[in-house]
Amino acid sequence: MKLAKLTGYCAGAGIVLIGLVTTNVAQAVSLLSTDSGEVGAIDTSTGVFTPLVTEGPTFTDIALTPANQIFGVTFSELYTIEQSTNTSTLIGNLGVADVNGLVFNNDYQLFGSGINSSLYSINSFTGGASLVASDSTFSSNGDIRPLAKINLRINLNIDK
Repeated sequence: MKLAKLTGYCAGAGIVLIGLVTTNVAQAVSLLSTDSGEVGAIDTSTGVFTPLVTEGPTFTDIALTPANQIFGVTFSELYTIEQSTNTSTLIGNLGVADVNGLVFNNDYQLFGSGINSSLYSINSFTGGASLVASDSTFSSNGDIRPLAKINLRINLNIDK
């Protein structure tokens, strides 16, 4: 399958782009997940999509560890995507039902953003999510900037 270009959420050829992660800028390769449960690699210079997983849950976002292990998230569950077997495996329930953004920092810490103005720390071994911050002026559209490349500033009001 060849994709002409990525435009908004529509990736062309009947695919709705759900998550996009750049794996190697020098080689112009990105990973994407579709609304039909596919996860694959797209060569952004040619537009050729190569599926890694052809059947699975519809992920709200996908993320890579610094070692290039792929994780996917639905609104309420965390998965690992095994490139060697072309399968997605449930890690666990998040304990929340609004996660639509996912990112790892360089220390292998996993974070998720929620459509309900929340930022979560997610245990990549169990899937459990813990609220880090909530801000009514923040709304997640399914993307979190890589935390390793920005200074994450969170103002917490803690009741004592």
